[in-house]
Amino acid sequence: MVDAGMNILVINPNMVTRDVCKDVVKCIRELEESYDRERLIAIAFDVAGAPVRTGTFKEGMSYEAKLVEGNRVTLTLDEEYKFGCTEELIFIDTQFFPKLIHYLRKGDRIYLDEGQVTLLVRDVGFDCINCIVEEGGLLGSFKCLTLSRNRLNQEILRSTYVKDLDFAAECGADFVFTNFAGSISMIEETRRILPKTTKVFAKIETQESVKNLRELIAVCDGILVCRSGLAMYYTPEKIFKIQKYIVGHCNVADIPVFVTGQLAESMISKPRPTRAEASDIANAVLDGVDGLLLTIETSWGMYPFDTVNVVDNICREAERAICHEISRAELNYCRLLRGQVNDSIKNVTGASAVEAADSCSASAIFVITTTGASAISIAMSRPSCIVIAITVDIAVARYCLAYRGLHPYLYVGEGVFCCLLDIAWRHRHVGCERVTEWCEDVDNRINAAIEHTRHTGLVKGGDRIIVVTGSVSTSGSTNTIHIFTLEGEHSKLRIVGSSHELSQVGSPWSMENTAVAFPFPSAVGASRTRQAHGAGPRYSVMLSRARPLSHLQHTCNLDVDQVADNVRQTTIVCTLGKSWKTKEGILKMMDAGMNIMLINLSMTPRDICKEVIKYAREIEKESNYSRPLGIAMDMTAAPVRTGIFEGGPSYEANLKEGSRVTLTLDDNYKFKCTPEIIFINTKYFPQLIQCLRKGDRVYLDDGQVSLIVKDVELDCVNCMVEEGGIIGSYKRVTLPRDRLYQESVQLNYIKDLKFAAECGVGFDPFTICSLHDLIAASDGLVIRRSDLAMQYTPEKIFKLQKYIVAHCNIAEKPVFIIEQLLESMVSKPRPTRAESSDIANAVLDGADGLVLTMETSWGMYALDSVRVVDNICREAERAVFHFETRGELKQCRMQMEQNSFDIRSVTGASAAEAAASCNATAIFVITTTGLSATSIAMLRPPCSVIAITLDVSVARHCLAYRGLHGFVFTGKSEGDWAVDIDNRINAAIEHARSTGLVKGGDRIIVVTGSVATSGSTNTMQIFTLEEEHSKLRIVGSANEVAAATAHKGLLNLADSSMGQQQHQQKDEEVIDELEEIRLIQGARSRRPRFSVMLSSNKRGFGGINDIRVPL
Repeated sequence: MVDAGMNILVINPNMVTRDVCKDVVKCIRELEESYDRERLIAIAFDVAGAPVRTGTFKEGMSYEAKLVEGNRVTLTLDEEYKFGCTEELIFIDTQFFPKLIHYLRKGDRIYLDEGQVTLLVRDVGFDCINCIVEEGGLLGSFKCLTLSRNRLNQEILRSTYVKDLDFAAECGADFVFTNFAGSISMIEETRRILPKTTKVFAKIETQESVKNLRELIAVCDGILVCRSGLAMYYTPEKIFKIQKYIVGHCNVADIPVFVTGQLAESMISKPRPTRAEASDIANAVLDGVDGLLLTIETSWGMYPFDTVNVVDNICREAERAICHEISRAELNYCRLLRGQVNDSIKNVTGASAVEAADSCSASAIFVITTTGASAISIAMSRPSCIVIAITVDIAVARYCLAYRGLHPYLYVGEGVFCCLLDIAWRHRHVGCERVTEWCEDVDNRINAAIEHTRHTGLVKGGDRIIVVTGSVSTSGSTNTIHIFTLEGEHSKLRIVGSSHELSQVGSPWSMENTAVAFPFPSAVGASRTRQAHGAGPRYSVMLSRARPLSHLQHTCNLDVDQVADNVRQTTIVCTLGKSWKTKEGILKMMDAGMNIMLINLSMTPRDICKEVIKYAREIEKESNYSRPLGIAMDMTAAPVRTGIFEGGPSYEANLKEGSRVTLTLDDNYKFKCTPEIIFINTKYFPQLIQCLRKGDRVYLDDGQVSLIVKDVELDCVNCMVEEGGIIGSYKRVTLPRDRLYQESVQLNYIKDLKFAAECGVGFDPFTICSLHDLIAASDGLVIRRSDLAMQYTPEKIFKLQKYIVAHCNIAEKPVFIIEQLLESMVSKPRPTRAESSDIANAVLDGADGLVLTMETSWGMYALDSVRVVDNICREAERAVFHFETRGELKQCRMQMEQNSFDIRSVTGASAAEAAASCNATAIFVITTTGLSATSIAMLRPPCSVIAITLDVSVARHCLAYRGLHGFVFTGKSEGDWAVDIDNRINAAIEHARSTGLVKGGDRIIVVTGSVATSGSTNTMQIFTLEEEHSKLRIVGSANEVAAATAHKGLLNLADSSMGQQQHQQKDEEVIDELEEIRLIQGARSRRPRFSVMLSSNKRGFGGINDIRVPL
């Protein structure tokens, strides 16, 4: 496990006997000694109390029982059922807390598998609990059972807790994870019981602990975000926001933060993680977590070493994707706001070392530290290289393992100077003899650490390194940085020099003579002023609190209790399923949140396709096109899937490496698959099996199991398991792609395209090799993560997804994400924490839509899946930092020369900026082709964009863009463009009121054109909505326009004279005339706050900044 990447070993003393704990601790310490303490392993004790777990079902570990709502279930303590659980009788193990069952009362709720199944207690017996299933689902073996904490006897819990703390101190634990984080007094009492060398981490797993976060950060040494515990108090869509909120506050406060709970849960029984899990881990690293805590994955999972290897690889990839400069700038800014910038010499030296390391591209920063404070301060500044903490205290070295990017080195050489110092001597003067001894000791420590890092591959010859030291050996004396270039192997550095050299030049260790460079120039001046006057704040900054200026500050300001009542902007695409292919079923899915219905032509008969499309068009017509529904057709070949195992749909077979497996086409095995014979369904591609050759690889369940073809027969393929794992029913079979796209496949593809055109479908997914060619040639992209997983390792998928999404956002093309978004909800009513986080981070990355496949095509909880995605999207959209997003998009488009300065684009850009400035609720855009509306939506304004069009196909296409809502105007044209504008805008406003997009008192932006032709968008106006049913006058009637024509000459004359007048008085007179004319015209309307009309004859337009909007 250490070789795989483990840094800290966690022991739960309530799950392991005391003797085993002592043996494990002894083994760890012996292992450290065998490495000469060059590889340190910290030991953490989880004193949260033993979890109560269920037994094993009689069908085996991989079996999942279906608990149906309303059924009776008995939880028993009888060990006869420990390995023989059934749907009606489930064993629970309370050996570490035998009296726990007696604290339950009738009406209490019991949560199984972290809330996947909810039971309601009916009565409690001597050794059993009779319950009724309140919320059903699938339940596996050895799942956690959560009881109501307020029912537990606090005295018993406390006594067990104190015993565990005493035992942790006896074993010499380096860290203790406590679940009594809701009580500050318990944290303080924990500190009194434990020795000072044992660090206390508070587990955030309740609402109380989240509310007391700042107080907990102040009294503990670290934070552990326990997502499984939080899931008992918060809905799934809240977890990601809470995690980011906690991590942000810990980063600003310079304390380590770990995350645990369903990080790689699928690897309990499978050798590879899901895409959601890989993305979740990567995004946790990008958010700033210091550590990831694996629990059940390594405690009793089948692949503990593989799990650690996978997490290690994902972390490496994620760390390479971090923009360190932005991270540091945001950290410094947030600490400045809170007054947490420390101007001590030690901290200023550390900050200078970080800046120097980035400036010279150093490979490592070597820090000599006594207490670890100097090294920790540097590591929490998030340098772009590793930090080596050189210490003689093994407790300090192990504590450094909790910090990201901080690698401890325990110096055990001879003549450890700081250990020989007498305490009384430290208060006397430091003589030259003592100084020279310390200087030689510095050389020895640094060179020993360099040799160690050379050996481990952290640095090599030719690398630049930063060395941070102190003038004396006492704590807090760090004041010097050195920059070196490493030479050949075994070469020694002279950091300070010998005693003879020092005697020639005198002592350079006076702190007044030490030169340091702080990254903030203004801070240095303030520091000198403070030293001169002896008092006063280091610097005073007045900042506006109205809008965060950094992403980290925005994260720290997230309101985790805020109700996400906003209208969802992200598009949800649902694959057609048998359970909702009726008109009523489609309506229910639309009510749940579906925007686009996806039909896989290879899996759906043509007559059903036509019938479903007919239902969709009828629904649109009945709603007078106020609820447009997009229809997409998937042109990819039908996926080949396995059959159902004899144990049922929830049964999972274990395919062992080296065993023989036959893939058969025989329908007799369709519902009778075994680990030796597996049926594959090639109904929609009967000749597919003939494309296989000996030596080809066949992947089951998106690569979870790998087979090698040995020979191919008429109706079967004989294979050998190359990489084993657990395989369930109806899993995808992936075959070599280069053999698939032959003439027969192309012919089917062309037929599908013709059928899609016949049905009037607006979305046709297809594939192209080059990303940039695809962006240029297509109208949008779909990221199919399962296919990418066949060509890339799991740790690469998150980076590919972010890369593709970013390029699409810059190019103003919509991008959707598909595969394994809510795979667990195929059979369970709630998503995993990794899935919730994956969806939320996809929204935060900028994805326009999310495509559900198996979840809605044949999953048990199709409606629930859509509702969950809807809730998560709305929560994530409230957490988007729009100010930063718009700025980054603008900057990237300018760098790639993709900015457009035509009148339509500039008008749209001004509308987006105005909406952000005045907190508008919606932007209403009259559009013919949809280009004006999509251009505004891709600028990512902080509000909804309403595209008002006469073409229903344009309204449907708008569904593909995030934040863009299509409205089809079905009223009659009056023949007067000005009147038509008023009618269309007011109709759209009434629709927006009815759907909750806007309400009275909201500000709105209206974007229109001077004429009714396409491409004429040139006007932006701002209004405040009044009471219901009030009408806005956007332009006015033709008569009013004719009456205003008399003033047009004066307006043009005044506009031209503004550029010719040189004196301020004449300019002010012209402006007064302009304002008078505009006020007269505005009096005939509903008094818009301001309007901007761009003339087509304006040349050399500089962009958005040329528009002066008086806010």
